[in-house]
Amino acid sequence: MSIRDRGLKKWHGFFMPEHTGELKNIWLEDQRIAMPILDEYQLQEFEESLRYAIDYKLHVDIEVYVDGFIENKHGFVQRLDQITKEISLKAFNGELTVIKFKEILKVKVEK
Repeated sequence: MSIRDRGLKKWHGFFMPEHTGELKNIWLEDQRIAMPILDEYQLQEFEESLRYAIDYKLHVDIEVYVDGFIENKHGFVQRLDQITKEISLKAFNGELTVIKFKEILKVKVEK
């Protein structure tokens, strides 16, 4: 006579879907960072780099702060709007992204 064991299936019932979702939210909250404070010199340097990239049609790598996380954006700067303080970045796949100037953390121009 053999015992009908469910194997590992019996161990999967300990976490309810609500628990796993909440654990994921807690983990995401733990990974968030505060918005770094940039001085006026850094902002001016970013603007000069972006203008240089527009003038010579160069590829840029931009680090952007979004909801507590840092995202990297790559592409060509299409437009730098002084009034709304936004830039338009065209990615290699043709997608156009609008980035607010206050969200930019780092600009690197590829030469």
